[in-house]
Amino acid sequence: MGNYLKYAILLLFVSLVLWPARAVHGETAYKTYTSSVDGDLIEIQTAYEAFDVITNAKIGKLEDILIDGDRLYLVDSDVKRVLVTDLDGNVSRSFGEQVLGKPTGIARDANGDLYVADSVKEKVFRFSEDGALIREYGRPVEPFFGKREPFKPVKLSVDVRGNLYIIGEGASNGVIQLNKDGDFLGYYGANMAETTFFQKFKDAVMSDAQKAKTLMNVPAASTNIDIDGNGIVYTVTATEQAGAIKKLNIAGQNMLAAEAMFQPEGAIDIVSGMQNNFYVLTASGRVLEYDSSGNLLFAFGSKESNAQRLGIYKDPTALAVDADGTLYVTDSEAQVVHKLQTTAFANEVHQGLMLFEDGRYVESENYWREVLKLNSSFVLARVAMGEAHYKQEQYADAKQAFLMAKNKSGYSDSFWELRQQWLERTLAGWLFAFLIGLLAFFVLRRWHRKKGIFAKPLAYLGKWSQVKLIRELGLLFKVFRHPIDTFYEIKRMGRASVASASIWYGVLIVEFILFQYQVGFIFNSALVERVSIFLLVVVLIGVLALFVVMNYLISTINEGEGSFRNVYIATVYALAPFIVLIVPIILVSNVLTINEGFIYEFSLGIAIWWSAIYLVIMVREIHNFTFWETAKNILLTVFASLITVAVGYILFLLFNQLYEFVYSILQEVLARV
Repeated sequence: MGNYLKYAILLLFVSLVLWPARAVHGETAYKTYTSSVDGDLIEIQTAYEAFDVITNAKIGKLEDILIDGDRLYLVDSDVKRVLVTDLDGNVSRSFGEQVLGKPTGIARDANGDLYVADSVKEKVFRFSEDGALIREYGRPVEPFFGKREPFKPVKLSVDVRGNLYIIGEGASNGVIQLNKDGDFLGYYGANMAETTFFQKFKDAVMSDAQKAKTLMNVPAASTNIDIDGNGIVYTVTATEQAGAIKKLNIAGQNMLAAEAMFQPEGAIDIVSGMQNNFYVLTASGRVLEYDSSGNLLFAFGSKESNAQRLGIYKDPTALAVDADGTLYVTDSEAQVVHKLQTTAFANEVHQGLMLFEDGRYVESENYWREVLKLNSSFVLARVAMGEAHYKQEQYADAKQAFLMAKNKSGYSDSFWELRQQWLERTLAGWLFAFLIGLLAFFVLRRWHRKKGIFAKPLAYLGKWSQVKLIRELGLLFKVFRHPIDTFYEIKRMGRASVASASIWYGVLIVEFILFQYQVGFIFNSALVERVSIFLLVVVLIGVLALFVVMNYLISTINEGEGSFRNVYIATVYALAPFIVLIVPIILVSNVLTINEGFIYEFSLGIAIWWSAIYLVIMVREIHNFTFWETAKNILLTVFASLITVAVGYILFLLFNQLYEFVYSILQEVLARV
């Protein structure tokens, strides 16, 4: 028995030793995000993982970093020099000790010369590859540079022709361009001043003398710059407004769709990478990777004052990327450089993106399938799958993929192809059916005139049309032919009732709900995805109620003849164009493409403005006003409605604060009892 026990223990021990080990993956210290179909950030799996950190006793306060092959150039503003190290941080040499005052930026030209921006010395210093000073670039002497314009270089880049693109401290006119001889070429890629409604109002009412005495509304200066191998210039500005990230062509025009891009706050560095992707670093420690069109791929990293983990920074200052796609992020306070490498997920994205950017959509399909298996929320993968299906003439699948990605352009193209195929298959049949129907109509009409075959059904319908409520509902359609007569009949003859008006108000609300949900994807604003449909309906009812009540009250003050009942009924009848046309507009919106969007927009505009004109006519006829009295009444109605909303909002805030005050007192009393 003892031997059996020994064998059992030995077998158990061997099993535990040989049992397959379970892989353990350490979680990263930060989360990774991408942009959703609605433009919001959503969490995804890790794209870049921090795997190493460069430390060296000689590293001080790092301001910028440059990668040249297997060498790193680290700009140290504390020791006032540039350190040259290998990719592991081993220092080989340094330069600039006796020259630099406060170096903050570095760039390299096609010949290997190095340019260092110095805001204290107010110069750009040019060094040879071995660190010998070649030349200094000081303040431009050309008159059109500006007598009072500061020249404090902080960041810079150099194009293939040796021209310098300098980011100056407070340089609101744009990037300063110098040629290789130091001649001023002009300003490039200036930002637009952020103009608020209040600023526009001040500009409209103030005189030139008053404007001269106030602070000028100048645009924010760019914070960093980079130029890729194709001569494309990238700039960032530390604001959250549209256009903070720019990809500029030779004319200085932004090639990115600024309004559609995710704009980070506090961008401090930008660098171009592989496949025309580019990376942005923010002061909060977040690194963002975009594709060549400005679509956000990944956002990751963070900042903490007592950070001790890889990928978490105390004071991030600069960003660089090497030929393998490894990222280097300098931390000024910690005096280290973090190294981050791509994960398998990011590699799949980059491989698919490389083929996608080359127009090889079909070849990229397998990569995007893998990406979607790993994360079904990755928008760019949906778009790429749509392009792959479209290329293979699988238009139904392409349309579905573009729909899931909310890509209206791709959806429109796919739908156009499907519609074209459907028309080719069915157009002849529809034309034949139309001709048969037209022929049947004339035959039946002639037969009815001779034999009266439809006399009984028509008589039956005639009886129904004499029902009071149906007759009142039908009055809505008379508005199109005789609007003035219709409002006269509502006021003087009582041809419409509160019941019929209430039914049409109900129809209007139902149509409003249908409009939010059933308008074609291409033209749908997706408002119900951001706001509750219940709230939207409440707002619609509130607007209608405010108009009816305020119009009646204002007209009463101004001796208008219309009663509250008249206003309530006539208002919805004045909206007849919208009520009648909106359903056909909704139906048509589902069979149009982007190129035919003017049909939808024109039709919707007609319905709205036609109803607005009838509302003006209604106010005039119901209250028996002159033209100017009508205009005055409508303006006062709108003004009174806005005031009512403002007062209601203020009362809501006051009552809310009162409730919180009383609630806190009761909580305190209950706690003490």
